[in-house]
Amino acid sequence: MKPLIRSIQSEVIKLISTRLLAICLLSALLLSVGATSLLAATVAQQVNYCNASDCSNGPIPVILPMVTMGFLGDGTLGVGLTALMILSAMVLLVEYSHSTIQMTFIATPRRSTVLIGKAVVGFAITAVSAAVCLVTSALAFRLVAGEAARDLEIFGQPAWSLYVTGALTAGVAAVFALGIAALFRNVAAAIAIVVLWPSVVELMLPQLFGERAADAAVFLPFLNARNFMGLDAGVDFHWSPAGSGLYFLVFAVVIFVAGVLMSRRADNY
Repeated sequence: MKPLIRSIQSEVIKLISTRLLAICLLSALLLSVGATSLLAATVAQQVNYCNASDCSNGPIPVILPMVTMGFLGDGTLGVGLTALMILSAMVLLVEYSHSTIQMTFIATPRRSTVLIGKAVVGFAITAVSAAVCLVTSALAFRLVAGEAARDLEIFGQPAWSLYVTGALTAGVAAVFALGIAALFRNVAAAIAIVVLWPSVVELMLPQLFGERAADAAVFLPFLNARNFMGLDAGVDFHWSPAGSGLYFLVFAVVIFVAGVLMSRRADNY
């Protein structure tokens, strides 16, 4: 247990002593709030137009998931969560790219301990950052949308449930990103997978199964993550949102364990 605690302390010191943490966290916050604010401005403009003139279709109905658009996106991961996943992957990739991972493994020969320490720190920082991004985005949406969001409960029980499940999902996604980084140990390859898997691959895979697309989609991890958060994933799942959350967690842990095994087999570092 003591080696793990020392590894966690070491990872915290590494993160706070570099600009990477501040850059990624600030990017996640600004991108989340910025994208959500743009959506809120569009909604407000449409409501004002419909109030001033004949609007046959009516304004866009304001619903709670809108406040997460910048962070969680619509059907795929949003830019905010993507930035935090990149941070988690870069925690390991930076050490490989600068060859400082050698000293880390010398200080802590058990490589699984090093990666678990990084996973614990990544999960904690990402989950807390996600909660901040989600609440801040909700406040920004209410402020920018104005009258259009007067009936939106951003601090009601459904909203807090979304914030908490969103934070947990982000933490698990960080573990997934770290596992991908450990598997490939290459900045370009790992970042490409982290970015494209949820936003491109999961959109394309169901299309390849034709009539069985719906059956295949229920096994896609990030769609299960959306179901866990109570967001519409466009799929009829065979299990509850809690089951989807467990499925996403197991998927991330499997990827992470594969990364740990790969790091233990690698002899270059």
